[in-house]
Amino acid sequence: MSCSSTYTIKDFSSKNNFFEDFNKFAENKNLKVTLINDSSFYSEGNTKISNDTLIIVMKVKKDKKIKKTDLKDIKYIGNDMANLSALVILKDGTEAITQNKNVFTDSSVAIIVSSDIYKFLPVNGIKEISYKNHWLGTPFGFLSGAILGAGIGGLDSYFIGQNANKYTDVTKPFFIGTAVGPIIGIIVGWIIGLTYTYEFSP
Repeated sequence: MSCSSTYTIKDFSSKNNFFEDFNKFAENKNLKVTLINDSSFYSEGNTKISNDTLIIVMKVKKDKKIKKTDLKDIKYIGNDMANLSALVILKDGTEAITQNKNVFTDSSVAIIVSSDIYKFLPVNGIKEISYKNHWLGTPFGFLSGAILGAGIGGLDSYFIGQNANKYTDVTKPFFIGTAVGPIIGIIVGWIIGLTYTYEFSP
């Protein structure tokens, strides 16, 4: 069983309302962006539409070595001595918080710095943007698995009962199906998930 919700510009009173709804939905989600040439990629950063342009802000982490002569101060944060964070302050006033810091023999410091990379795409080049929520697929999987498991187990119990003697436990398949069906259904439901799709060029 597969579940999905699809939204198009026709579902809204205006294109701007469609874009506004998408922006609210897209907050803090990993999205699959499919272009009109059917190529696709995943946006794992902040994604929004502004002025008919899809803006994707991606966080990129880079190793950076800071020379001793550029350092002004290092302030340690937290109480866990095995995993201290540090606020690194440079002489030019730049500050960076890092949890991965190495101090070399020359007193220079290696830190991991996060920076933003912006990607811009015209909306008219986008076919659709989708998001799959795996957890929302589990209730449907549970219900389907329970029904199918009980049904298959009940049929099995019925056919066994046709040729069974008085010592045969004909209810066993039914109870096994009722117990195992929901478990399998939850697993399958999580894999399939619930997909939300915003179609820009249907």
